[in-house]
Amino acid sequence: MAKRFIILKIDNVSVPVGGMGTATLGMSTVEVPQNAPFLEAAYQLLGCEMVDVLPVLINGKKVDVWFDQDFLAKGTMPMQTSLVFTNIGGNEVPIFGKVLLAGTDDEGGTLSVGVSSDEIRHAIAAHQIRVGHMEKVVKPDGQLGILIS
Repeated sequence: MAKRFIILKIDNVSVPVGGMGTATLGMSTVEVPQNAPFLEAAYQLLGCEMVDVLPVLINGKKVDVWFDQDFLAKGTMPMQTSLVFTNIGGNEVPIFGKVLLAGTDDEGGTLSVGVSSDEIRHAIAAHQIRVGHMEKVVKPDGQLGILIS
């Protein structure tokens, strides 16, 4: 039996200077052999050497969002385009690059993702997951900040 994961990736980014852009959100389901080491599979599926994880709720179910920890340093996509997830604490968190959605057990082991592709589409329609646009802004105190829209 294999573990099932969902990959989300932003494609076809077009951000005009000074304006809002467009992007396509790609989604695919992948299966990994049950006994395959998860981190090695994650590195291969995400095309990276270091990963980080963000726990989120999607339709009331806990899902781990795995992503390339060093994606921004690689400079492979315009920094202003990200996937925005709402974490368990209710805060919006931008993640850049491809992500892998997985489930987890009580001991922290990785399981098949506990949500379907249809539930992901529903979460996108409900703005639990969205493509975000980021801009650098100057705060009233003169410090630099980031605005997520």
